[in-house]
Amino acid sequence: MRHLSAIAAFILLVLAGGPVFPAMEESLLVYNRMEKERFGQEERMVLTVCVKNVSQAPVSFKIFNGGSSVGDYITFQPVVYDRQGNEAETIVPYKMKNQALQSMAASLTERVVTIDPGEIFSHEIALNEIYRIEKDVPYRVRSYFLPDALAGAEVLKSGNELSMIVSDRGYRSIKSGIIREKPAMSADRTMSPSEVISIHLLAEKNRDIEKYIKYIDISKFINSYSDYVRIYQLADDDEKRSVEEDFISYISRERDDYILDFNIIGEEVESNRKISYVDVVAERFGARRPARYRYRYSLEKDNNHWLITGLEATIMKGAAQ
Repeated sequence: MRHLSAIAAFILLVLAGGPVFPAMEESLLVYNRMEKERFGQEERMVLTVCVKNVSQAPVSFKIFNGGSSVGDYITFQPVVYDRQGNEAETIVPYKMKNQALQSMAASLTERVVTIDPGEIFSHEIALNEIYRIEKDVPYRVRSYFLPDALAGAEVLKSGNELSMIVSDRGYRSIKSGIIREKPAMSADRTMSPSEVISIHLLAEKNRDIEKYIKYIDISKFINSYSDYVRIYQLADDDEKRSVEEDFISYISRERDDYILDFNIIGEEVESNRKISYVDVVAERFGARRPARYRYRYSLEKDNNHWLITGLEATIMKGAAQ
């Protein structure tokens, strides 16, 4: 009877024209977009937070705005942090005063937004208007979406993180692999899977970004990264391109645990000659001592050339000797 009463109440609410607020985690997909990752000191660092309805029914949520006194940081709340995981200094007034949103409810305006299945709601927010961004400091940004900020019952985290930096140094954008040319090879020789992986890891070690991504099939390799796979699978063709560019930016970022050395220890090619695996032991920099990883790369032959399609990584005990 309780279940029937709940259904009846739900139907009455819909018939009355009121908004429906279902459990959001399975209904909405939240992800970030930025046009670039390197900005000048005077530029607005604009982040676009996208909310996509991935359910089979319309979904409604509330948006609150507090005007200039509160700032554009209520329903959509990006978090900017450095390589050490420290959050950048916020300059949002109510955050600086440690003031709860509930105490400012009277000053907030409320709007109900309803998006249909497959529809996307996008919201732009300038990160350097809510955070004090230091020059030449690499940052990461993840965002949080509050479907009803005053109720505070549910918070959705973006499925991806983005890199950004303020710098006067020139920047060459690395774009998606969707339209890039296939790796150029000599007509009489195709590189082995091990050679492809060796070039790939040497490119990471030498910070040669174009060569690093040259032998990756982005549309398949992205499935090895849990933060991106769901976003990518649910994206349409235009969104997939943007997600791929964000993903390329992520995997080609300058890492604190940079490669010190690596050794290819095995190669397997399946009987159909279309799939192969390469095993690698890599040594990466660590604050106390180097860390060792065992990587198993999957490669597939495309147009008679090997491309990297997957990666499994395992931490090995003990430092390299």
